[in-house]
Amino acid sequence: MIYTIHGRGNLPIWKEPKVLVNNDRVSLLKQMRRFKDQAGCNMILEATIFISLFTLGWWLFLAPTTPKNLPPGPRPYPVIGNLTQLVGKPIHLAVTDLAKEYGNIFTLYLPGGQQCILINSIDLAREALLVKKDDFAGRPRTFIGDYLTREAKDIFFADFSKTMILQRKLVHSALRMYGSGLKQLEERICGEAERLLDRLSAHQGNAIDPRDDISLMVLNVICAVTYGESYALEDEEFQRIIKYNDHFIRLFKGFNILEMLPWLRFFPIEEGRILREAKELRDAVLDTKYYEHKKKFDESANRKDINIQDLTDALLKAFYEAQEEDGVSQVLTEDHLVMIMNDVFNAGIQSTIATLLWLLAYMVNYPDIQSRVHVELDDIIGRDRKPRLEDRGRLPYLESTVAEVLRIATPTPLSIPHKSTRESSLGGYNIPKDTMMMTNLWAIHHDPKEWEDPDVFKPERFLDAGGNSSVSGPEGYRSYLPFSAGRRVCLGESLAKIELFLVASRLLHQFKFEPAPGAPLPELSGIVGVVLVPSSYKICIKNRH
Repeated sequence: MIYTIHGRGNLPIWKEPKVLVNNDRVSLLKQMRRFKDQAGCNMILEATIFISLFTLGWWLFLAPTTPKNLPPGPRPYPVIGNLTQLVGKPIHLAVTDLAKEYGNIFTLYLPGGQQCILINSIDLAREALLVKKDDFAGRPRTFIGDYLTREAKDIFFADFSKTMILQRKLVHSALRMYGSGLKQLEERICGEAERLLDRLSAHQGNAIDPRDDISLMVLNVICAVTYGESYALEDEEFQRIIKYNDHFIRLFKGFNILEMLPWLRFFPIEEGRILREAKELRDAVLDTKYYEHKKKFDESANRKDINIQDLTDALLKAFYEAQEEDGVSQVLTEDHLVMIMNDVFNAGIQSTIATLLWLLAYMVNYPDIQSRVHVELDDIIGRDRKPRLEDRGRLPYLESTVAEVLRIATPTPLSIPHKSTRESSLGGYNIPKDTMMMTNLWAIHHDPKEWEDPDVFKPERFLDAGGNSSVSGPEGYRSYLPFSAGRRVCLGESLAKIELFLVASRLLHQFKFEPAPGAPLPELSGIVGVVLVPSSYKICIKNRH
């Protein structure tokens, strides 16, 4: 007894069972094959209908509406937006190419339909970041950002608000307190720089990748500056910091599925594990350091007399002074203070590592420029001492070389996203409230209308007629925005400039960097991650002294 299948149109039905004789079996097989072919066609037809209906529904109900007079841009696809226009090359180059087609301000749609305005010229950047700085000072909220910052209680991920303004004022007060004793800051950075020189000297004559040694130095500098600790590589706490830093890079390196589907963190997926571990590792260090510093203030009879040893000391002292004057404790909590520490810690690591790696890559590719830096260092510093912060104004070519690295490499090629806080306009186009906006710093730093030979490494472009450094900006260099500008300018700009000068000057004072035998020159195209970094390379180090 088996069932026979009959087709009525395209809909198969079941008939009552009957007994088949041998001659009927051939007929049955033919009918089954015909049914299989019909079923396959039906599946294709059903899939086509489903996709068509889904697309129509998306356009009718889910697709982003286009406000009147929005900047132009490529037509988005359902769900994925303009993702297809951004794949195949580094995102900053893809955006730069789109600007050639749609203009220096255009609209992209991100997966899910969110609109994003891309700015690709200095005039539009100045309009958004300086002229209308309050209109575009917001920050779009993200799941991962909120998760890691205790619901955006930091500055970096926080939206524009009175609380955020108060936090920035607090940080600036702390930086002034800490920076007033520049000697102490200089000693911390120089101490870590000397440890780096010792490690590199041990590799002299061998082909090495300097990435790990430079990363170790930068991490130790930020730990020393933030909360006064300096570590050996094998220290357990330092290993936790390194692991947290690695997790942070992985979370923000590219598209993360948790941003679209946060509930997936409850499933055993890699992204969820990394997110949880990153928060646990970070909290274990920063919470401990915060309460150690706070205890010192709580036990002091006079907080004003406490000697500031690091930025956390300065932050707490600024907080208590503001509390007495303005009552900031009604607005700011301990979570806000710890998350400010987190901002300082994160902001100064990846971009500084990338800049120093780019510096060495360009020195190896441009030996004549490296030789000119050596000559300047020998003339001004000599062989009997090391460069100090007070020498910065006397080393204009070195300072211009670092500035040119920041321009041509642009470690942060696309700015961190901003958000419009109200309805506004840019370049004559309407920008609705709560619209995301990003500045293509790479395009601005490589604009042939603003820079002569923008793709050529020329430190002398930052020297004036008298041979002095003009990095800090005559009008001719208004297109130089390595730390962005306006309400969201990098908090650690002053610290970063000090660290880059001291480390770069000591590296080039001590060593000559050469290509590794048999290895290619360092590539200058870069890999996009949290920042734009050079591909791994190997070089040789020779002690000049």
